[in-house]
Amino acid sequence: MTTEQTIDSAKTSVNQLPFLHKRVADSLNGYFVLDYGCGKYSKGLDYLERVSDGCVGYDPYNQPEEVNYWAMEYLGEGSVDIVVCSNVLNVIKEYDIRASIIEDCSKASLKAFFSVYEGDKKKVGRQTTKGWQENRPTEDYIHEIEEHFSFVERKGKVITAWP
Repeated sequence: MTTEQTIDSAKTSVNQLPFLHKRVADSLNGYFVLDYGCGKYSKGLDYLERVSDGCVGYDPYNQPEEVNYWAMEYLGEGSVDIVVCSNVLNVIKEYDIRASIIEDCSKASLKAFFSVYEGDKKKVGRQTTKGWQENRPTEDYIHEIEEHFSFVERKGKVITAWP
């Protein structure tokens, strides 16, 4: 099993509010949320803090080790109700690392929301100036997510998964 990305995704973080966060905001009220792959900017976490009952971010390339440690502790203890994972799976070349991320997300007590940047949708991954891009349409990730969740559905560019 690969444990490190051959092409890291540190530079793929962008300073904008993720589409996914806005799209699922109504589902977050009253719940503690983990933003898996939150990036180095605070717009996503700031937004989640306003629409949920608390949140924590995790990003191995862009968050301090202590922040990541506590995020995984919360997840492992079952303290996370919902996970949002926006534009993470598409920047990782290795299938087994994507599988590990999805497995982490499956530890949320209620559900997980996923979105991906589809690139050119030609299904041919390639290295970019900022890292890796899978270039796969959203529906292509469903089978990977189904390996770790009992129920998975896609509505447009959002995949919702339940344990």
